Amino acid sequence: MRLIPVPLDADAADGHGGGDAFILNDLFDCIENHRHPEATVYDGLRASLIAFAADESARKGESVDLMPKLAEIR
Repeated sequence: MRLIPVPLDADAADGHGGGDAFILNDLFDCIENHRHPEATVYDGLRASLIAFAADESARKGESVDLMPKLAEIR
């Protein structure tokens, strides 16, 4: 095992506005302490679908119906 330091004062220009350091630290803590993360892979999938729909909505200038896609992952 090797230590990979991730500074908590990461620059806001880093991915996710500096949030990547917190995401990575939580991942490392999960691995080290044999615990499951609070957010599941399905939570991440839902969040991604929402982000993709927001991007599509901005490009098209209209609302996007998420319900069919969200129903597929239940």
